Amino acid sequence: MPRLASTQPIRRAPHVRGFTIVEILAVIGTITVLLGLLLAGLQAARRSSVRTVELNHLRQLHLAWTSYSASNADYVMPGHLDEETQQQWRLRYRFEGGGQIPAQMASFYPWRLLPYLDWGYDAMVGYLPNTDIVEELPRTGLDPSNAIVGQQLNSQPWFGYNAYYIGGWWEAAGGGTSSMRYANATWLQAGPDGTPIPTKGNLVMRTVGRATDATSLVLFAGSTVRAPGIFKESVDTLPGAAWCSPHRRGEQLIWDVYLNTAGGMDTGGLGASLLGASTSIFAPPAATLAQGADVALQVLVEDAVPYRRLGSTVSVVHVDGNATGAGVGELLDQRRWINAAHDGVGIPRDFGHTDN
Repeated sequence: MPRLASTQPIRRAPHVRGFTIVEILAVIGTITVLLGLLLAGLQAARRSSVRTVELNHLRQLHLAWTSYSASNADYVMPGHLDEETQQQWRLRYRFEGGGQIPAQMASFYPWRLLPYLDWGYDAMVGYLPNTDIVEELPRTGLDPSNAIVGQQLNSQPWFGYNAYYIGGWWEAAGGGTSSMRYANATWLQAGPDGTPIPTKGNLVMRTVGRATDATSLVLFAGSTVRAPGIFKESVDTLPGAAWCSPHRRGEQLIWDVYLNTAGGMDTGGLGASLLGASTSIFAPPAATLAQGADVALQVLVEDAVPYRRLGSTVSVVHVDGNATGAGVGELLDQRRWINAAHDGVGIPRDFGHTDN
């Protein structure tokens, strides 16, 4: 008997619908947004963590600085001592394990302050990307393998000291007797009725008890050496500096604040609210190193200036030990750097004195 053909329907494989290119792009876009949010959160957490470390190290520096003063009849640590001054004063500094530190490596504060920090090197060089540098620092003396890092600690620590106006900048020019910068400089003091009184000296704080306002006087601050230009921070690993200069030192304008507005647009009330009505706003027509609508630092003379290593503020510690972040606009106030500015005539940001 012939076999009849099967009447059962032919079963086909189920149709599998694929993703369209639009759906794939939408998924990729969503993942990108989520990753961006995650990375932004991680970066913010990192900045917050490093800022906390910065402020802790600043507090340690303040405690060490206070201990130095307590050991020296209330006299504060000098800001700078050239080699001839160290010889005239018969100063000898030693490494952690003994051995004399060369005078050229003790010109700034780090090696002088380290014994009062219990040799906590991280407070000096912990910002550097080379995590092995602490192990490379000299402990008993110099040799070719550690001379460079030893000098780096002297001149490029994490934070700069208010060296010109606290402790003083001492030099023995041409082999003469050591003298302090601005020791005989003159400035205008406001009399009882506001009349300017020419005053000589008394610009540099030599003892802790002389601080007019210890809560606002900057002791150490984030600092780096800058050539002239306009800077908006984008990196956090630039070399530090052993000192930090106020925006005006003597008769010299060192740095100022620049409101980075396109084409020199009118800043309206923003500049006045940030900087005070007397502040001049620089607006050069040419393209600058700092783009965007942010507050930048304009360096006019190469020097060690405040450095915003992280975020929008400069990490500082004051004479009373209060560590915090300060905006560059706040640091235009000369009372933050110089005791005498509290008694000067005119607007505090414009306080100056002669250079001799």
